[in-house]
Amino acid sequence: MMVIVTYDICTTDEAGAYRLRKMNRICRNVGHNIQGSVFECIVTPAELNYLREAITSTIDYSVDKVRIYHMGHNWRKNIESIGVDDGYDPEGALIV
Repeated sequence: MMVIVTYDICTTDEAGAYRLRKMNRICRNVGHNIQGSVFECIVTPAELNYLREAITSTIDYSVDKVRIYHMGHNWRKNIESIGVDDGYDPEGALIV
């Protein structure tokens, strides 16, 4: 299934900058960075559980925000691209 992960990490201190770098690594391991802090991820239920656990152990609940949008299996009809499109295939190989 496809999920879209977005995050807003507070970086007013060094700990926030560390959390931001860690969140980026977590998301890069399971998806494709499509814009800033937005990742498209095609995941199995086990990978989604890994993603949730990694996120919950990383963020500071008092200042950080993460949203996971569940696009499901028929996600292609729900995505519209306007402007520059890098032409990547979300179901293709992911190079980490």
